[in-house]
Amino acid sequence: PLRTCVVCRRRAPKTELDRWLFQEGRLAHDERQQAPGYGHYCCRDGACRERIGNKLGKRKKLTSRKAKAPTSRC
Repeated sequence: PLRTCVVCRRRAPKTELDRWLFQEGRLAHDERQQAPGYGHYCCRDGACRERIGNKLGKRKKLTSRKAKAPTSRC
């Protein structure tokens, strides 16, 4: 199966990419590519590996924000 690098958006077979996921709020490398949870794939290229933390950190912050309900004043 093909996967996409979250940093450079290059499509490649799953075996050519590294899988990363968040475990207990921290980014972890899933070497066996079998850990439960939503995985993010990244090239093994040094430039992509350096940027994955920043890329996913921003995404994690955006998805973890809770929408505030409007308050009504009576």
